[in-house]
Amino acid sequence: MDLVTDTALLAAGIVAHPLEIAASLRRLNRHQTQVFYYPHRATPTWSSTLHSIDDARRELRVFTPRISNRSEAESVRMGAAGGGTLVSELDGARVQFQLNRFEPQRHPEGWVLAGELPTRAWRLQRRAAFRVRPAHESAAVVRVRTPEGLIDWQIEDISETGLCIRLDDDATAPAIGTTWSNVLMEIPDIELLRADLEVRWAVTKAARPGIAPSRWIGLTIGGLEANQAQLLRRWIQEHQARFALSKRLDAVLI
Repeated sequence: MDLVTDTALLAAGIVAHPLEIAASLRRLNRHQTQVFYYPHRATPTWSSTLHSIDDARRELRVFTPRISNRSEAESVRMGAAGGGTLVSELDGARVQFQLNRFEPQRHPEGWVLAGELPTRAWRLQRRAAFRVRPAHESAAVVRVRTPEGLIDWQIEDISETGLCIRLDDDATAPAIGTTWSNVLMEIPDIELLRADLEVRWAVTKAARPGIAPSRWIGLTIGGLEANQAQLLRRWIQEHQARFALSKRLDAVLI
């Protein structure tokens, strides 16, 4: 997996929220997703998986298949002293974590590189902002006035700049470019939001035997007043924090 160095793309994809960074690392660790390590002061690149995340020490450990003895550990120590970049894929998007100084450590499971948890990361995706899924028990909806009348659509996921809706089987799919003004968005725990929506994409997943095809549309959000945009931003951040904390609790219980 190649390292992304394009400054414009990196500037658009920066993730500064420590809870989101920690949650992403825990998901990579839980699913043993392949990661690639690019040391800053050495050319060799190798693939591996995460070993563990130590919350007490605020430490991240990565398996190092290039180390089998102490002499090799010393060689890797010199290359990892300047830190590096850890690259992987999460939810179909490239993620890159900036790592500081790492040190080889010997563990019963094998040699690892250990260092402080990253405080900077990039999520390189087409979306302009991170999206969250509202809880099913407290569904969020948008109320749109269409030629067929007022329709309530459940929000599948939402960000500060857009949202995704799954269409009912009998709903007419709007054309790309369709706009709705002054749309009401009902989101749990915050006041009604009024926004302008524009359909930017539509996707249909083929049906399986006995199951109807699934249809989604993606819309951009505009026209929010400053105070309402702040409410939506805070709501999304709180959901990110809850998700990260729930994953941390799952890891403790496991």
